[in-house]
Formats: sequence, structure tokens, C-alpha cells
Amino acid sequence: MEFIAIGDELLSGRITDANGPKLAEVGQRLGYPLTHLQIIGDEMSEIKKTLKEAATRSELIICSGGLGPTPDDRTKHALAELLEVPLEDSPKAREIVKVHYQRIHKNWGPEINSYHLIPQGVDPLENPNGLAPGLLAKLNKAQIVFLPGPPREFHAMLGYHLERITQTLQKKPQRLSQFCVRTYGVPEEKIFGELCPTLWEELEKYGKLSSLPNFFGVDLVLQASKTMSEIEQENWAEQIKQHLFQTAVAPNIWQFGEQDLASYLLDQMRSRSLTLGLAESCTGGLASSFITDVPGCSDIFYGSIVSYHNNTKINILNVDPHTIQEYGAVSENCVRQMADGARKVLGVDAVISYSGIAGPTGGSEAKPVGTLAIALSTSWAPTQSQICQTNGDRKMLKSRFAVKGLHWLLTQLPK
Repeated sequence: MEFIAIGDELLSGRITDANGPKLAEVGQRLGYPLTHLQIIGDEMSEIKKTLKEAATRSELIICSGGLGPTPDDRTKHALAELLEVPLEDSPKAREIVKVHYQRIHKNWGPEINSYHLIPQGVDPLENPNGLAPGLLAKLNKAQIVFLPGPPREFHAMLGYHLERITQTLQKKPQRLSQFCVRTYGVPEEKIFGELCPTLWEELEKYGKLSSLPNFFGVDLVLQASKTMSEIEQENWAEQIKQHLFQTAVAPNIWQFGEQDLASYLLDQMRSRSLTLGLAESCTGGLASSFITDVPGCSDIFYGSIVSYHNNTKINILNVDPHTIQEYGAVSENCVRQMADGARKVLGVDAVISYSGIAGPTGGSEAKPVGTLAIALSTSWAPTQSQICQTNGDRKMLKSRFAVKGLHWLLTQLPK
């Protein structure tokens, strides 16, 4: 399977493609992994050329973009020329578009747009989150699926149509077993250079290895060389775990699996019947945003107090003003009082508090940009605090600060 993202805005950098990663994830699950990914502009000649080339090598091609009502939406016109057929008034497309508009309590007519005109012989596809229908065409032996570019629509239509379409393919799915090892706080050059120089070769005995750095750690993903039964996969995964437990990277492993940190932390707290709150200064609510991205978090997460100004720290979190005067807001003394104050106000089992310097201004020789003071106030242990340093621009630092606190809490949960 391959993916073609269509749109000048993607090439200019005005919009970042979010559909390719989602398609890769869904395709892997269905057993049809991505083999090619391209981003092209809105020129009809380029669209036709790219589709024609893709149809010579792939049985399934997914395209995004160019289906809207504006003059630069040329995808279906390029498809019609490629297939050498006219655009025609499709009764099926008309009905689909009418339903789409009824969903938003509006009436549709052909004077509004040309969504009802599609290349002859092409099937329109329902769009559960938008107005423009998708298209399903055939070119030689390739099935080509055209979906709208907005991620909300593209992602919903993948779930709505892709599995059904893959069932019509001649090529059978290959659902290879994967095993993900998530590490924190150590870059890949240190893992494979300093800590475990032979680890890559050792792990490749279990399957194909990928090392995937992110802004707070490295994911090591192993893919088995063949399909496995459920029991074989469990044994295979257990062998990998036991091997890794004997290596120097073991202390940096925080999960065997693919959950994001916030979701995993909440599950661990839920299993212990613990509740969570936050006191955020430099992160400005970003840590709570990560938490509230997780569906069902409200049974664990009671809230966050964004105490950006010192007056808020003093008046709401009961931080002693003399503490700020003597030690500064970015200090262990301050964040400990922030954490204790927030836990009392919110009535929770655990609070992470943050105060730092995200820059680009505000740093000093003693406390440069990238300095973070962080504390944990919990019902099961004395309040802890630490000062740490990290690098990055303002947005990156805020993200790293937020993740640092969530991960630290994860490591300090009662056994």
C-alpha cells in the first residue's frame, strides 16, 4: 500500500501532513504496511503522473486532498483525465452529499458546489465527518482511494472504509508481530554506543529492529520475521524482555507496549485507586493537556492550578512570599510548597508541581534557560523535589518539562 498526499500547502510548509502517520498505523494493523509515501502539489499533470506510476507497483493507493469546492481542488479532474472518462452527475454521489448536508441541518443543491460530479465509473464514498465525498477508482490492477485532506475527515474515513476495501485485494494481509520497548532519558547514541554496544545485533536475532527517537526517549520496535500464533508471540515477547532485563538499558525502560505516557500513567494510577492533580507554572497547563487528551481521565484527574504569576502561587497555593523572595520561584523550596498547597486544595493523592525557565529570556548564570524545578507531593511518601536541566526552544522545553514530571511520578508510584 502507498500514500499520496496532494496539496501545494503541504509543499509550502503552511500545513504539516498528519494523514500519512495515521495511515501507516492503520495499514500496519490491517496487514498492509506502507511501502511508499509521497507529497505532491495541485498540478493536474503531476497528479496524473504520480497516480500512473503508483498503479504500476501497488495494488492499493490511498490519496488525500484536492476534493473540496475551491479552484485548486483538482484531484477528481486529474483522475477523470487519467481514466479518459468525463465527469458525470452521479445519483449516488448526490444522495451521499445530501445526507452529509442534512447532518449539519442544511440543504444541498448543485448550485452550491460540484460534489455530485465525479469521474464516470468511479464510486463515491461516504464521509462521516465532512461534506465532500471520497472516491474509489480502479486503474489497471490498483484500487485507488481518494479521501479529503482534513485529518478529522481522513482519519474517520479510514476507519469507515479501509478494512472493507482491503478485503477485496488479491494480496493477503501480513500481520507480523511487533513488540515495542519504550525508554526514557537516554539518547540512542548512548544506548547503542556507551551502554550496550552489541545490543542492536543481539536484538536483531529476534526480528527486524527499528530505533525511533522522540523528544523524551527512544522506542525500540522489533518486528518478527514471520507471522506467529498468540502463544508464539507471548513466548517471543517474553524472551525479548528477559534479554533486555540483563542489559544496561534496563533501568531506562518504562513500558513494554505502545501506550503514550499520559495514558499509561493514568492506567497505573487507576489500578492503585490513586487520584492526580497538577500545579503548573512554566508549563502553562501543558501537562494537564497531555492528561486530558486521554479519554476517561476524569476518574483520576481532578484538575490543574496554573499558577503562572507569583501572586497566584501565594494566594491560591499558599506559597510563603518569603520563599520566593529568598530562593526564587524556580527553586525546590517553591515547588515543594506549590505541590503541597495544590494537593490540599484539590484533595488528591498526588500532585506534580512545575516552575522553570522556558526562555528565550529570563535565564541567568545560576539558573539558565532550560532550568526546571519540580516536586511531587503524595499521600504515600514525603514530598520530593529536584532541579534539572534540559535543552530546546520554548515549545520544546515546555513539552520536556511536562513529560519529565509525568514520568517521574510514574517511577514513584507505590508498588
